[in-house]
Amino acid sequence: MVKVSKSLFELWPGILLALAVTLVITFFCYHKGMTTSFSSDDYPHLLKNVVFDDLIGALTVFSEFDGREYRPMVRLSVWLNYQITQDATAFHYTNLFLHLGSVISLYFLLALLLENRRYAFFSSLLFALHPIHTTNVFFIHGRTDLVFGFFYLISLLLFFVYRKHGKDRKYYILSLLFFILGLLSKEMTISLPILLFFMLLIMDKGGWRQRTLTTLGQTSIYFLIACVYVAIRIRHWAENRDAIAGYINYDPFSMLTNLGMWSFGLFYPFDLYRMRNWFESDALAFLLILFLIAAAFLALTNAAIRSNWAVLLSDKILHLSAIWFLVTLLPIVGGNAHRWYLYIPSVSLSLFVIAIWRSTRRQAIFHIVLTAFLISYPIEILNQSEIWKKQESIAWKFLDQLREIGSDKTYYFANMPFGYKSSFLFTWNSAIDAVQLHFGFRPDIRVLSYVNLSDETNVELKSEGRNPGFRIKSDAYGSFLFPPSRRRFESENTVMKIHGLDIEVDALSPARTASEYRIHWLEPGLRYPLYYFDGERIKLLQR
Repeated sequence: MVKVSKSLFELWPGILLALAVTLVITFFCYHKGMTTSFSSDDYPHLLKNVVFDDLIGALTVFSEFDGREYRPMVRLSVWLNYQITQDATAFHYTNLFLHLGSVISLYFLLALLLENRRYAFFSSLLFALHPIHTTNVFFIHGRTDLVFGFFYLISLLLFFVYRKHGKDRKYYILSLLFFILGLLSKEMTISLPILLFFMLLIMDKGGWRQRTLTTLGQTSIYFLIACVYVAIRIRHWAENRDAIAGYINYDPFSMLTNLGMWSFGLFYPFDLYRMRNWFESDALAFLLILFLIAAAFLALTNAAIRSNWAVLLSDKILHLSAIWFLVTLLPIVGGNAHRWYLYIPSVSLSLFVIAIWRSTRRQAIFHIVLTAFLISYPIEILNQSEIWKKQESIAWKFLDQLREIGSDKTYYFANMPFGYKSSFLFTWNSAIDAVQLHFGFRPDIRVLSYVNLSDETNVELKSEGRNPGFRIKSDAYGSFLFPPSRRRFESENTVMKIHGLDIEVDALSPARTASEYRIHWLEPGLRYPLYYFDGERIKLLQR
């Protein structure tokens, strides 16, 4: 233990300064987004996890599955948060501190792997400030990836402490324990034994045969635990086939599309909503610009590396970067390309940057590019902080107006606020759950459409009477969505049946999202009142 503290965890000024700079900058960038509001899927997860009266009751989350999921550590963390305070701000800070804990773990892990504190500092700083993590930190339910990521990185760190410092068994056992805690947090942890195997295979010295046998011996218990976990989960999933149907699409084109979208998400440092809207509006122009940017990036890289391409392509850190990206995304590659899945995979970008750095001959060019990224990242996080601050205002205003409607009614609701820009507000039944959590009653709200808001988006009532209609000024953010999650349409005049009513799309934006729609009654009058949200106020259309 003394040897470890002197070699790795010795808190000399350089390490303290590097970590302090990283943590302070990260905390400052995220601080304004620590709001008093929950959002979206936060509400249903809160309702099912705060009902326990004591710790004994809360521990039952370990003995039951939650639909297709089994994430008791995340559920327990929500319950513990709620016991301390019901203020959403504390939940946001918990997410932020989990992220900072992962940053610290990554710093020490990379210091061991790279044996260079400067590389470890910039790698962990890139990870800490990558804007792709804003959803994980600002969205309470995004902590699923933060909890598993925290355990994932600590497990890897402890394993390499075990290997580098005397092979003290207690570090190996602790690493296994954190691996199990990761499995109890999110299914993506299952990639850890595979990643660990390849990390050892790539980083160790000696012949392939000897390395392979040694690596298998050191990772065998991880694989054994993983096999037991997979066997239990497959048995559970066999009873819930419909619940996992959207996560097992292993069509090669779909998987390559997901990997391409995730790759773009890692390299692009700004708001992905605008990029998606641009792509959907004019795919050819988008791909052309993307090609030109990629060409410029390769030209800059070539100018910096010059004749050192062979050195770069043979760099073990570059190989590790590619393996890290592919292996950590392997468990979810058959699903959807959600950005919050990139929490642990984003480490691959940090490794990629270090590999280029190690091969660079013209350091000035590399430093300019690295500085540009390190400036753009905090700017985007601060921008997202402002968005979530505005989301807080909209959420409370909307909930207060829902409370005024009361609990003694069943009513239709047009234009439930889905989100503000790239933040979340109320998806699916979460507005009902929000009213129950905050005000103690549960209205019967039958949502006909959702609307994603921006600063320019106000819902306009374009007609009343028998076939009322609505329109919005569509932009990169503003659009109508329809249950269950329909956003884009092939043509106008598409008709959908929602809660017994016919909904017809009248006009589409260049991105093929609905900018106008109308409701067709199937009877002379509505059975229930119809309310709609115009972006500021809830209004009654018809009794």
